Amino acid sequence: MIPHTEERPAVETRVIDGIEVRFYHDTYKFVPEGYALTEEDQQNLERDDYFISEGVEEIEMTTISSIIWEQDDIQYELLCHGGCDAETLFEMARELIEMA
Repeated sequence: MIPHTEERPAVETRVIDGIEVRFYHDTYKFVPEGYALTEEDQQNLERDDYFISEGVEEIEMTTISSIIWEQDDIQYELLCHGGCDAETLFEMARELIEMA
């Protein structure tokens, strides 16, 4: 759902028990099919953290925070719809990493 690539910088990165953990905070605008982009939409799409997706009846806006790491050849990603602060997600990642 969220396009995370090596080229896309994380908002914040921390090392937890030797594992790099990356935090992202993105804004999504969901629009009806055939929606004509506004000038503001065009400007927002130039940002690394703004996405527009078609397929809803009415325009909706949401934020999604996520945290990603790789551990033992498995990629983990925690998502928080509506946005969560970085500290909360880093603490959740720490607990999961330390459990392994």
